Amino acid sequence: MLRFVTDELQAAEDCGERVGIIGHVPPSYDGSNPVVNGPNLFYSIVQRYSPHVIANVFFGHNHRDQFYLYYNYPSSKNTTFFTPGTYNTSTPLMTAWLAQSLTTLGGLNGGFKYYDVDASSFVIYEFHNYWANISVAKNDIAVPWSFLYSARSTYDPNNTWPATAPLNATFWDKVTGLMEQNGTFVNTYNLYETRQSPSTPNCTSQACHAEKFCYMRSGSQVQGAACGNKNGPN
Repeated sequence: MLRFVTDELQAAEDCGERVGIIGHVPPSYDGSNPVVNGPNLFYSIVQRYSPHVIANVFFGHNHRDQFYLYYNYPSSKNTTFFTPGTYNTSTPLMTAWLAQSLTTLGGLNGGFKYYDVDASSFVIYEFHNYWANISVAKNDIAVPWSFLYSARSTYDPNNTWPATAPLNATFWDKVTGLMEQNGTFVNTYNLYETRQSPSTPNCTSQACHAEKFCYMRSGSQVQGAACGNKNGPN
C-alpha cells in the first residue's frame, strides 16, 4: 500500500502535479495495538514529498476536530529517525487535517467543516466549522446546524498571519506555540474538538495542555505513544 503511495507521488512529482492524501485512521493514532513501522514509513513519505507535491493530508476516525503536524526530521536512505516525545519544530512541512464526525458517537455533538481551497495550488486558506447541538434534539424536531468557528478568527485573532498566506504547516506550528504561551487557546481547541459537547473532558491542567501539544506535533505513532495518554488522542 505504501509502495502504491510512493509510486503515485513520484509520478506526480515527475509531472509537476499536486496530490491530496485522504485516509481513515491517522498514522499518529495511539489507540489499541498500534503498528509502529507503517506510520513511521508514512511519515518518511510525507517528509520526502512535502510540500512541493503533497498539498494536503486528510484523516478521520477519531470523530474529533483535530490536526497533526509533520516536521523535517533527520533521515537516512532507509529510515527517518524519531525520538519519542521530541519534535524538530524548526521546519514544519505538512498538516494532517482530521475531520470531525457527523455522528454523535462518544457523547459528541455533530459537526462538519468546509475548506476555502485555492483552485490552482490546492492549498487551504480557511475552514469553517458547523455544529448541531444534540442536547436540544427531540424525536420530531430537526436539530439546526449553526456556525461554530473559523480557523483564522479563532487562532489568529490579531490578524498576524497574512491574508494572502495559506493555513499551512508553518501557520499551525505557530498556533501550537501560541497555545504553549496561552492556555486559553488550548481550552478552546479542547472544546471545539467535541463541538462544545457537555461531555468534553476537562483539560485545564498543565499536564493535559502538554499532552495536547504533543499530539498536535506527532505525525507518527512513535511520538504519539509518548504523549502520556495511552488510550488515544482524545
